Amino acid sequence: MPRLVVSSTAGDYPVLVQRAAPDVGDIPDHLYADDGRIILITDERIAGIHGATVEAQLVKLGFRPVILTIPIGERAKSPTTVIRLCREMLGHKAQRRTPIFGLGGGVVGDIAGLVASLYMRGVPLLHIPTTLLAQVDSSVGGKTGVDLPEGKNLIGTFWPPTMVWTCTDFLETLPARRIREGLSEALKYGYISRPDLLDRCLEIPARSANRDPARLETFVFDCISVKANVVVQDEHEKGLREILNFGHTIGHAIERHLGYRGITHGAAVSIGMIIELALGEILGVTAKGLSDDARARLSSIGLPTTIPTGIGVKDIVEATRHDKKNVGENLRFVAISEPGTPTLVQLTDKELLKNLNLVR
Repeated sequence: MPRLVVSSTAGDYPVLVQRAAPDVGDIPDHLYADDGRIILITDERIAGIHGATVEAQLVKLGFRPVILTIPIGERAKSPTTVIRLCREMLGHKAQRRTPIFGLGGGVVGDIAGLVASLYMRGVPLLHIPTTLLAQVDSSVGGKTGVDLPEGKNLIGTFWPPTMVWTCTDFLETLPARRIREGLSEALKYGYISRPDLLDRCLEIPARSANRDPARLETFVFDCISVKANVVVQDEHEKGLREILNFGHTIGHAIERHLGYRGITHGAAVSIGMIIELALGEILGVTAKGLSDDARARLSSIGLPTTIPTGIGVKDIVEATRHDKKNVGENLRFVAISEPGTPTLVQLTDKELLKNLNLVR
């Protein structure tokens, strides 16, 4: 079973990557509260697909799950959702030793993590990511967050999980668009750290990702390894960890302008990577032709590579003004010199507007 251990200031935590559920020996002792209760936070869709199976597995492991559900999608990431969940936990008499398990994709993980960090000043957390995006990216690293109308993830904490339980069998139930969304984040790792992943992403079929279970398991593990290597060096995003935002500055701006509707996070990041590579080429920090290469790769996966109709460059500039990575009046984004060599670039609003107008 592929397994790695991620170091954090709150303690090391294991990440298991396997097809099936863990056994009792894989679970850290302190996840077992006095009465065995856990709070299982999931969304309405995942509850219907995997809820009963996971609940039965958790009972076999000695837990007593209490299931709390949230609406589907990014719009659930609001302070209102967090407060409601905390009050429901109080209603179920959850205590300081009652762990939270987050079962779902990135939205569930962000919300479950934030609730875990806040409820009674912090309770243990275990992630059970069910999407490729969550498995290769958001379940590792301890970031939590919810959105405000002004921008994405503007309220959040760093709260490392006690364990991440990654089962690739969950991916069998995902629609192709959700696999593509995860491949977008995996391509990001190819550009910022491991160029071999650029070709390997093309070997994972969106319509049957689990066709070759061993290959998929290794692929997921290698992506997680990139993320883990970065976050152990910069847990609280003071420097190096910013490279994980490649494609996200423009991607988040697109999501915000659209009100987090009509586009998935992975699709927005796909477009964001193309725009940020093109910006790097215009500024002379990115090798010529790299944006075209990325466009071909992302298109072959089935991901979008152009800004949606109706969004202008002024809309993008305006949407970036509340980006949490900004420094003073300057916007920061990740450029790629060559695959595997990221660099940070700062632009003023006027510089961003001018250069975005040159992007084709």
